[in-house]
Amino acid sequence: MPAKVFLGSGIISLATAYYTLLQSPSTHIHLIDPSPTPYPGASRKAAGFLAKDWFVPSVAPLGALSFALHRELAELHGGAERWGYADSIGVSLAGIEEGGGRGEGWLLDGTSRATTASSEVREKSAIPPWVVGGGEAEMISGAGTTAQVNPELLCTFLYETLVAQGVEFHLGARAERVVSECGVIVGVDIVSDTGTARHVACDQLLIACGAWSRTVFEHLFPAAETTLSISALAGYSLVVRSPRWQPAAGDAPVACSAVFTIASEAEGGWAPEIFSRRNGDIYIGGLNTCGLPIPAPAANSSVGIGGDELESMLRVSKRLLGEDVEVVKTGLCFRPVTGQGRPVVAGVEAGVAGVWVAAGHGPWGISLSLGTGKVMAEMMAGREAEVDVSGLGIC
Repeated sequence: MPAKVFLGSGIISLATAYYTLLQSPSTHIHLIDPSPTPYPGASRKAAGFLAKDWFVPSVAPLGALSFALHRELAELHGGAERWGYADSIGVSLAGIEEGGGRGEGWLLDGTSRATTASSEVREKSAIPPWVVGGGEAEMISGAGTTAQVNPELLCTFLYETLVAQGVEFHLGARAERVVSECGVIVGVDIVSDTGTARHVACDQLLIACGAWSRTVFEHLFPAAETTLSISALAGYSLVVRSPRWQPAAGDAPVACSAVFTIASEAEGGWAPEIFSRRNGDIYIGGLNTCGLPIPAPAANSSVGIGGDELESMLRVSKRLLGEDVEVVKTGLCFRPVTGQGRPVVAGVEAGVAGVWVAAGHGPWGISLSLGTGKVMAEMMAGREAEVDVSGLGIC
C-alpha cells in the first residue's frame, strides 16, 4: 500500500495520522517537519480551550464533532491525568456583548472570543476565586459545552502513540519537490538540515503546516492556480501560578474556568483571555499582532516574547490575578488565519491529484484538531466525511 506524507508535525497532522491508523492500521505514514522537535509552534503554546458551539455555520458541524472526540479520547486514554482534560465554565467580565459567531473578526480587531459564544447560557455568575478585584460576571458557557486541555501534553500523547504504531517522523527535514506521474503524485523528495536527500514514495500529500502552509504550497506547486489565503497572526501568552488556584487541594475536583475580559485602552487595547488548567497553571493570552514577521519554520520553536509585550502581559496579569502570581513560562506563537475566518479542510487543485490541505484554524486549532483529523482521514481514504465540511474548501 502506498504511503501518505503529512507536512507539519503539529496537532492537525498528528490527529490526522491518529485517525488514519484507527480506520486503517496498516497505512504507512511519514510526517515531515523542518523543526528538530515535533509540534514546535502554536500546537505547543496554545491555550487549549475547547468549545462545542462557538462557531459560524460552516464550521459548526466540525466544532461539535471535534468537541465530542476530545471527550471520547480523554475517556479512553485517561486524558484528565495525561493531558489535563477537564470541563470548563466560561465567564465574561464587564458585560461582553454577544456576537452570534462572527468567525475570527474578534481576533483581528482585538476584542474577545466570548462574542462568539452561544447565547443559550447567559446568566449572572460568581467570579472565579483566583480573579482579584471583584466586579460582575456573566456565565456564557457551562460544563458540557466548553472544556480545557494542556495542548502540549495532548500532542505528546498523540506523538508517542504514533511512534509506537510505526509512523516515521522526519524532523529537521523539508519537502523540496513533489514527484508525479500522469498527473498523480507518486512521491516527495525531502532534504534534511544536514543536506541528506531522500525520496519518499506516496500517493497522497497533506499540507498541515499551520501559518507556513501557504509558503510550503507555493514552493511545491509554483505553477498552481490555487491560492491559499492563509497568513500568520502572532499571539503572546503567559503561564502563571497563583496561590488562589489550587484545583487538587480539596476532595472533589474543581471545575476549570475560562475568563474573558473587554479590551482596555489603558492596557494597549487588547482583551485578556485567562484559562485555569487542571494542573494548577493559569494561561493568559489575548495580546495579538499581525505585524510581526514570521520566522523560518525550523526556528519557530526558539522564538521568544519581547520586552514590551511581556511588560504589558505581566501588568495585566497582576491586575487581574494579584501581585503574587509566579510566572512559569512565556510564549509567542504564530497562528494560521484566513480572510474568511474559517479553516481550509479539503482537497486542492495543485496540478496533480492527491494533494490536501488542513490549515487556517486560527485560535481554534486545538479545539477543532480531532474533528479535522477524523474527517481528513475519511476523505483521504475516499470515504464520506462524518460531518459536512463542504464549506471549508478554498474560495
